[in-house]
Amino acid sequence: RTIALTEAGKILYENCQNFHNDLKNIVETVKETHKRPRGKIKIAALQNVSNLIIAPILDKFFQQYPDIEVFINLDKALGPVPDINEYDVAFRSGKQLDSTAISRLFFKHEYVVGGQICLTY
Repeated sequence: RTIALTEAGKILYENCQNFHNDLKNIVETVKETHKRPRGKIKIAALQNVSNLIIAPILDKFFQQYPDIEVFINLDKALGPVPDINEYDVAFRSGKQLDSTAISRLFFKHEYVVGGQICLTY
């Protein structure tokens, strides 16, 4: 005895094979997009913080994450933290005034003014 597909069975099988292959290709494409991060990062920083911290690591960062765009807004003077919805990261000196923002001590900096050592955080 032999078993053979009907005409309807052949059509169903061929379409399911195409669907299976298409779905497999779609899943592989989606996986590929997650292998390398991409997008934009917006940073607000004081000029001196940018020179000391951000600038030295940018080249290595871009080598590791070439599909990420970095936008940096530099301020020359101390001021309030910019609107939390405008930036992904903000570097500031002094106490955190906005209680809704998440802040971490990044580094301590010593400098001498008039013979006295001052610390800024």
